[in-house]
Amino acid sequence: MLNRTIGWAVSVRDIVLLFLFALVPVLDFVSINAAESGFSAVRSVYYMLISLVFSLFVYIFLRLCFKKRPADFYSIGAGLVLLVTLHSYLINGFVFDNFKPLFGIEPRIRYVLVLYALLAVTGVFLARAIARRGVAVSALLAAAFAIMLYQGISLGRTMIVLAEADRGQVDGVVAASTRPEDVPDRVWAAKPAASSPNVYYILPDMMIGAEFFPRYDLDMSIFDELKERGFVAVENARSNAPVTAYSLPHLFGMQYFLRHGETLTTRRIKEFGALSSKGNNVYAGFRERGYRILAVDDGYISGCGRGEDICIAKRAATYYRLQDVRFLERTPFLQALDVIDRKANIFRVAVNLWAYPRRMEVPEIMARLPDPETGPYFMYIHLGLPHYPFRFDADCTYRRFDDDDLAYSRQSRCALTMIKRLVDEIQHRDDDAIIIVQADHGVPPVRELKWKSIDELSDEEAHRGVSILSVFRLPVPCRKFLRPGLTPVNTFRVVFGCLDGRPPSLLEDRVFLVFYPSWPEGGKVREWRQD
Repeated sequence: MLNRTIGWAVSVRDIVLLFLFALVPVLDFVSINAAESGFSAVRSVYYMLISLVFSLFVYIFLRLCFKKRPADFYSIGAGLVLLVTLHSYLINGFVFDNFKPLFGIEPRIRYVLVLYALLAVTGVFLARAIARRGVAVSALLAAAFAIMLYQGISLGRTMIVLAEADRGQVDGVVAASTRPEDVPDRVWAAKPAASSPNVYYILPDMMIGAEFFPRYDLDMSIFDELKERGFVAVENARSNAPVTAYSLPHLFGMQYFLRHGETLTTRRIKEFGALSSKGNNVYAGFRERGYRILAVDDGYISGCGRGEDICIAKRAATYYRLQDVRFLERTPFLQALDVIDRKANIFRVAVNLWAYPRRMEVPEIMARLPDPETGPYFMYIHLGLPHYPFRFDADCTYRRFDDDDLAYSRQSRCALTMIKRLVDEIQHRDDDAIIIVQADHGVPPVRELKWKSIDELSDEEAHRGVSILSVFRLPVPCRKFLRPGLTPVNTFRVVFGCLDGRPPSLLEDRVFLVFYPSWPEGGKVREWRQD
């Protein structure tokens, strides 16, 4: 029945196969990324339509080239080529991440083209073998439906967990699912003072701590300069976890959720992700003190999406969103452009930069700072510095880098310059402000992590991933609350104690090693203490 033809000898089964092949990779993308703040379902439908058009072009191409093949060959071949295109982790993971470590040879555009061509041709020959056997075609249809059903169930679970997380909020505060002693003791209950200071939290993503400044050729004088500006540096500052997704819930939730020895499931990740989303304890604490909440979306890493009163961003009539780049990164195309640019130096900076006219660097953020007289407010500024993509030389001019360590060193020097400029501007406008500059994590040894589990990390590798820049500008009486090794889980306990004029209720500072599920032994949690 599905073989009934319409138009140019196109069967209904052809259409069903093409639709399923176009839908499966997009549904896979949605099921993985739907929980992200700002994710657009409408845009995902747009990806599916583009995928369907792409598969139709391949279908027509195969019909013109192979006129005497079995009827199902064209739709199966087009679908398999599409899957190779949208599921090319082999291309990106092998050629770009692991080729040099394995063979000592830099990635080349020809490697991408040859590997992609081999995979596409293999798909065409596989389509020919499948199309000759009716049972195989039926099995392929069943497999496509099964994959789609599995991904749909995965997406449904994500939506249920997010809905449960929303229902788990009590009076605007995320309900805790951890040990009772880890739960904030209503530290946000005080009333605002008559003249509450504005509070600025500046997060330079992936800014290493003082212990590793010599390794990256960074000038230690930054600490003296910040001290002259009234800052106190936290000695031996550590993150609670070495990646942003697990660090921010500690910061905004003001509590621990990780347990030594567990392996995180998707459900667990979504549950504690709610600690840093809407209704988080930090925002709730400021609101109960009469503060407005402001955040910055610099176009690299958005600080918005947690229920702020104002999101400060640079809007553009037309731009590619982060979601688009995430989708394109699944294909060979973005990486291929990057390799071309390494040779031709067309864009001079990472290729994915030109797709973001909405991005703001620190000088543009400075121009958008609010009037201090409109306070009290809490302002969260998550900077895409010195994090990827690497684009700045030490003097903050654009430069193209091939060596990650050198790039991080140069961009970190620029980041420190920008941080000082931002701090100076805030102090010039708002001299009574509380200002915290604190990174979310250090520099995880990403290349090494491709081959290691967290149990195999050396102390130096673990330390490098959790060592962070952490400096506080507090009223003099509050500075005694700071202690060596203070971690982000205690940051706003200190701030709220300072605002309330009482000693803060601090938790023990603990550090957990845990990485993304796609990494070796991904999701396994190990508590770490430096030997």
